[in-house]
Amino acid sequence: LQARLDGLPPREKAALQQASVIGHVFWDEPLERIAPDAPEALDDLMRRELTQGRETSAFEGVREYVFKHHLLHQVTYDSVLKRHKREQHRLMAEWLVARSGERASEYYGMIGEHYERAGDAANAVDYLKRAGEDAARAYANAAALDYLGRALALAPESDPQLRFELLFALIDVRDTMGQRAEQGQDVGLLEQLAEQIGNDTARARA
Repeated sequence: LQARLDGLPPREKAALQQASVIGHVFWDEPLERIAPDAPEALDDLMRRELTQGRETSAFEGVREYVFKHHLLHQVTYDSVLKRHKREQHRLMAEWLVARSGERASEYYGMIGEHYERAGDAANAVDYLKRAGEDAARAYANAAALDYLGRALALAPESDPQLRFELLFALIDVRDTMGQRAEQGQDVGLLEQLAEQIGNDTARARA
């Protein structure tokens, strides 16, 4: 796959790399935002059977594509320079926020991940927290633990109230899953955060 990628004409290789930052599934509109000339290569990439166009799209008026193989997507993504990825992930996150509208909750996790990879910790925490809370309400407990855990890892030590809320939500999921040992450890951390916050409401909740 790497040899095939390296053998592509420069325009097609660049378009495939830029598409890989969007994801295994990608769309022409954000691709054009990342690189205005990239959509011109999409037909060539389909002819080479590297990508496929889909008949329907998650977003109205936007063409949806998918990488032929998950491994091809990963190999292509790994070939993109890190300094380019960050800006492209940021552009994709902003596009998703603007495009998702009333359906934003469906894309909280994806938005959070793009902000996370863009190095925008504040926005990443915000959207990963929302994704985790939505997943918990739907009893998608494994996803909730993942989102909330990642948000907690990114939350600044200087904001104990935010860390408290994230940890409180995480504990609630662990309670549902019966993860008593982990839950007990997290309650200990929650008590420490309550002391940092320094009010009786936080202490009582902990």
